[in-house]
Amino acid sequence: MIEIDFTWFNQFYGMDPWTVGFIFLFKYYLWIPLLIFILHDVVYPLWMLRIWAKFAKKQRFIYLAIDVPKRNEQSIKGMEQVFVQLLGAHGSINMWEKYVEGVFQLSFSFEIVSIDGYVQFLIRSPHQYRDLVESSIYAQYPDAEITEVEDYTKTVPHTYPNETHEMLGVEYILDNADYYPIRTYPLFEHAFAKTYVDPLAALLEAMSKITKGEQIWIQMIAKPLAPNWADKEGQKFVKNLIGATVEAKKSSIEKVADGVGKWVGNTLEQLLGEGFAPGEEQKTKDLPSRMQFLSPGEKEKVEFVEQKMSKQGYSMKMRLIYVAEKAKFKKTRGLHPIVGALKQFGLNGSNGFKPAMSQTATFSPKYLFVNYRCTYRKNLIMAAYCSRDRDPGMKAWILNVEELASVWHFPSMYVKAPMIKKTEITKAEPPSFLPFEISEEEKGLVEQKAEAVEATSFTPAFDYDNDDFEKRFAKDKEMFEETRQQRAEVLAKVEKEEAEKLKKLKEEEKIANQKIKKTEKVVNNIKSNFKKEVVNRDEPVKPPANLPFVD
Repeated sequence: MIEIDFTWFNQFYGMDPWTVGFIFLFKYYLWIPLLIFILHDVVYPLWMLRIWAKFAKKQRFIYLAIDVPKRNEQSIKGMEQVFVQLLGAHGSINMWEKYVEGVFQLSFSFEIVSIDGYVQFLIRSPHQYRDLVESSIYAQYPDAEITEVEDYTKTVPHTYPNETHEMLGVEYILDNADYYPIRTYPLFEHAFAKTYVDPLAALLEAMSKITKGEQIWIQMIAKPLAPNWADKEGQKFVKNLIGATVEAKKSSIEKVADGVGKWVGNTLEQLLGEGFAPGEEQKTKDLPSRMQFLSPGEKEKVEFVEQKMSKQGYSMKMRLIYVAEKAKFKKTRGLHPIVGALKQFGLNGSNGFKPAMSQTATFSPKYLFVNYRCTYRKNLIMAAYCSRDRDPGMKAWILNVEELASVWHFPSMYVKAPMIKKTEITKAEPPSFLPFEISEEEKGLVEQKAEAVEATSFTPAFDYDNDDFEKRFAKDKEMFEETRQQRAEVLAKVEKEEAEKLKKLKEEEKIANQKIKKTEKVVNNIKSNFKKEVVNRDEPVKPPANLPFVD
């Protein structure tokens, strides 16, 4: 039978609560956990917020509007290399910088904006990384034009409701864990026809359909990550799926306990000899790999995850805002086409984008204080967008450089449409008993007929190389106007060279078609002669009389 002695509490009889609390706090050392709680959960967060704000206040950011020539033919791989080079902004931060100076990793904001139907690509960058951004872009797009502009968000009200404008906004998140990849640009190419569909074509087309007085903003805040970003959850997922051993991460207390245990064991072994020390646990043998027993779907998941983890990455936040004058505000034009265009990045069994409707959408509250909650969300997401703040809203997620390039890149102004003319005959050696044989030149033409691919023809798709945005927001408008003539001359020269190249391609195409027609004529003659020979031959062909004969 268990007995509990409560006589210990008699010493507090008749005391006021403050005295009892004082005794417990100092006599029984309850001040220690209280002090730890105050330092960890009150003082430390307030201190970090203070020094972060102080560091952020010192930073200067710039907005760069980027235009590329109309005849841009650079692939999305070029944009992927741009994002790889921008990872040079990632740096290691020591303890003093982190906890005393408040230094944190700065981010870039990659944005696509449509104002009155004019689409513009922009990068918001820390001022000290301007040379890095410009050199990265010029390396892949030598004819690009980069103009420093003002913040375009200042053209509309930032508080809602107001008398002139209405807005809606939402944050985007991933469908699945961020170690699963989304659909990237290599998967937008038809493997058989070798035709490529630009994933941004539908998005830009939807953004260009809005009218004067409407604006659509898409923001992707990207923080560079260390090369070992995939060493945590992704590696653990793959190892668990294939049956590999996953080493559990030990806490600080467990590490201290292991160290003390090893020290005690070594001491006992030296004093008492072998056999008296605590025995080490026998390591269990690794389980055999389950890779050969995985289903096709599970193998595909492993391939997807490992493919994403093989490239460097960024920590991402993505926001969409549609703002318009009240008379022209139309949700079905400013939201639905954009949501549909972003769905094409979804990959079945892997990952994709989805709007965080219930958590962040400014129009999702339906019950309990609806107006208050909608207004609060509008002002929150507008403030976060305009300040390019990563903290408000949903948790950040990760995209690697290939995924980010698939979502944000300069689309080609010309859609390549290869016209592959398929052969109508089967290549084979002619019968040995034909009365004549095809010459080597004609045989080469037959092979050329089967393998020739006609010259690529170009069709204009979408024009975003316009000056409307720069004329409105350029910081130095006079200099921008002065450089327009020089740029116009350069672009005219480029277009002239491209026109000559296209003319040459058409001439080569014409020559190739003439050769193909000639080859078809030769092949048709061969077929016709072969049929006549077979029909007119009543008996087997006898060998020539002048052949040597041995009895």
